[in-house]
Amino acid sequence: MSRRRTVRLRLTLLYTGLFLTAGVVLVALIYLLVEHSPFPGPPPAPAPPGGARLPLPPLPFEERQAETLRRLLVNSLIALVVMAVAAVALGWYTAGRVLRPLGEMTATVRRITADRLDRRLAATGPDDELKELADTFDELLDRLEGPSPRSGASSPTPRTSCAPR
Repeated sequence: MSRRRTVRLRLTLLYTGLFLTAGVVLVALIYLLVEHSPFPGPPPAPAPPGGARLPLPPLPFEERQAETLRRLLVNSLIALVVMAVAAVALGWYTAGRVLRPLGEMTATVRRITADRLDRRLAATGPDDELKELADTFDELLDRLEGPSPRSGASSPTPRTSCAPR
């Protein structure tokens, strides 16, 4: 049995994909800016007093820069993985919040039966696509509950025909 890809899952994957794309571009941009920075590197450390020799000779600038870039890249990728996990969790939570009214509408519609057409969704909240869907469903129920054209009663809404005259 295949698992259904819900809207919540698709929204979560979309949010995560967008976040990861932006994150990869950010990591690459930071890496390129640091690698090709027009600003000079830090000056070499001063020699210790008394002319004592250091136990290890300092690395050449190019090797230090390569090591710094490698550490920057590894740390940036670790941060990106942590943020990807956060993006999945926040995307799942946000998608659930956005879709909650749809779940409530679905539950109400399931409680409406042929014998109980008097129930309505009566959606509240912002005037968005979900409220428009609920209002359209309520209007449909009003038409179904009203007098039927076949029963001989007059309909509250005049009916028009699309047939040519």
